[in-house]
Amino acid sequence: MLKSYGYKVATLVNEWISYDNIMSSSSSSSRRPTTSSPLHKGTACLNCRRRKIKCDGVKPKCGPCSASDGFRDCEYADGGITQTQLLEEKIALLEAKIQELEHPAYASASVTLSQPYNMLMGPSNAPEQQPLVQLPVERHATLIRVFLLHAQSFGFFLNIGRFTNSVLTPEDDTLPPAPALLSSVLLWGVHLSGSQFAQYETFCLAQAVALTAQALSTPHPHGVIQYIQSEVLLAHYFFRNNRMIEGKYHTGAAMSLVFSAGFHKIRSVDPSPSPPSLNTMILAPASDLVEEGERINAFWTVVILNSCWSTRESNILYEIVDTPWPLDMQQYSQVYRAPDFGTSRTIEHFLANQPSDDSSSDRSIIAQYSKAAILYERASNLGVLYRHDLSPREHAKFLASFTALQSTIERFVQTLASIDDMKSAVAPGTAVVVHLLAYSAMIQLHLPVLDVNPNSRGRIVSSIRAVGRILRIVDVTQQFPLESALGTLLALSCRVLVSEVLRGRSIPNHPEEPSNLLEFLMVVLDELKGQSRYFESLHTEVREFYAYNLN
Repeated sequence: MLKSYGYKVATLVNEWISYDNIMSSSSSSSRRPTTSSPLHKGTACLNCRRRKIKCDGVKPKCGPCSASDGFRDCEYADGGITQTQLLEEKIALLEAKIQELEHPAYASASVTLSQPYNMLMGPSNAPEQQPLVQLPVERHATLIRVFLLHAQSFGFFLNIGRFTNSVLTPEDDTLPPAPALLSSVLLWGVHLSGSQFAQYETFCLAQAVALTAQALSTPHPHGVIQYIQSEVLLAHYFFRNNRMIEGKYHTGAAMSLVFSAGFHKIRSVDPSPSPPSLNTMILAPASDLVEEGERINAFWTVVILNSCWSTRESNILYEIVDTPWPLDMQQYSQVYRAPDFGTSRTIEHFLANQPSDDSSSDRSIIAQYSKAAILYERASNLGVLYRHDLSPREHAKFLASFTALQSTIERFVQTLASIDDMKSAVAPGTAVVVHLLAYSAMIQLHLPVLDVNPNSRGRIVSSIRAVGRILRIVDVTQQFPLESALGTLLALSCRVLVSEVLRGRSIPNHPEEPSNLLEFLMVVLDELKGQSRYFESLHTEVREFYAYNLN
């Protein structure tokens, strides 16, 4: 036992040595001798501040430290985290890790910083590395409340009441959230708070990524589902910050987890086992219908995430999904599902226009969100299969699939809850995304066959007209924060309209509607560029596309 503890602690030490090398190489280059000058309050070196003596501010080593044989180091905190602070963090981390290894049942939810993700993982589109400033514990409650105000806009599928009780008003027997989940929630709280807490974001990101990477090795009764939740929150964070590779990485991790945990087979009536590669975790049965609902919603939230952001890389085996459509979280305590209630081939039946096994989910917003995202993903992938040189057999197969999917999209749009009904139950931005996914599915389906199908142009323009109508009903420019997927869908309509306006210029007496729609959508996109780095990037790309083709 002690040998395994020693190995794990040695691994931690090796990780910190790598971290030291990185930090020391970056910080030592910034130190230069300077002349003495009057010091502002709080700018003395750390040793003089601890000893409460006057510091002359000379760098790299002040006068009092030079005169003392007991102080070989002389550090200033004005350049961010110092070597002394790093050593203190390392000692605290190692002590906490040893305590956790020796007493796993009492593992603390308070975890210190591990390796900084930006430095060691080389993320795409990462902003310039900022000094690591540790988030004070007394700020946690404020930031958690900030996050909870917008949690459902970023894929938070857990029961908010239970989560709030566990983290803000815990009782003696209440289990705190897993460290990975808590750190991801704090990251979002910092991010949504803007400049007020901006100095903590680099630290919180590094901590959230590191703890999520270690989540399955950290004992926690709800570790798996909270690990999935952490992956979802990180994926949304990276997409919002225009860091697509990391976003897709965490999306893929969440996908692997929900299938490995068997969340695609909840309430399945199919007795046949899943493929071995898709059933590697054994979870205790859910304690009640709400906990089961969290697992159901976890699965569908990840399906939505994957369908919106990994359309071309999606490889979901829809035919093996038996989990019932999700309910809005409050419904799980209101709708009784008997122990023998079961469902099968949920997505396959939906795409085939077959009735659902569970009518209780018909008006659920998250169920409609899931269906809209699946249609968008299916349309995006089916459309690109078309080629002009298809054989007669291939063409007949494509046409059958195309016609069936078009029919499913039309039927779904007709049964979709109105935008007004939706925005009374969820954030207005989320309601808009659900509707735009449905109309964008029709656009994606018809775009590849626009030149060969005489009906496709009308379908596309009609769908974009509906997009414009939705955005006139809900002024998304007044909503913050917005789901990043909205930007993707808005940019799609803008690009299609640019092509339509360009085509219209070669036609006498061409209709003005595409130009008017484009002008309106471009104004909306202009207004949204301050939402996030992702919206800003989309705005730049679409504006460049517009200028290249129409100016």
